[in-house]
Amino acid sequence: AMRAFLVKFKPASAAIIVPNVTFGIVHADMLEKLAAELGVKITSRHNIEYAGYQETLRSLALKLARIEKPRLVFCLSDYSGIDVFVSQLETQRFFPLVLTTQHLDQAIALSGRPESYGQAYGIYPQIKDADFSARFAARFGHAPRVYAANGFDAVKFLAAALSAGVDLSKPG
Repeated sequence: AMRAFLVKFKPASAAIIVPNVTFGIVHADMLEKLAAELGVKITSRHNIEYAGYQETLRSLALKLARIEKPRLVFCLSDYSGIDVFVSQLETQRFFPLVLTTQHLDQAIALSGRPESYGQAYGIYPQIKDADFSARFAARFGHAPRVYAANGFDAVKFLAAALSAGVDLSKPG
């Protein structure tokens, strides 16, 4: 999906902002690899810490708007961080494409300003089981978010491995 996004929008440049955890690093590495293949120049990469991340996002938005001016910003954050980031870009009158892989829908709802998100895009996993959403909502009282189906499958896989006596102490 990320490749298709880059091919469709053909940004000349991109900046990357991800939390400094495995999830963020893997996503950033993937974008850097695709960017190299597709001729997208990475202007900067920022692996940010959770402590004070909203202030970090504000500062990075200012830097990107005033200095780098990338056409695309890949920003992984929770919904409040995405809203802080998009709001700061808007304050600077800088409107790059903003791409994330989670929480965009919640950021838009939190903001109360859906018009501010006209350049923002979210890539979400495809749930292939059409009944999963209905079963999840019936059990938990709300629709599944972001990676719920993947997490459910991972827990089922782990439970099956434990039941089968698989030795999980060794990699591979």
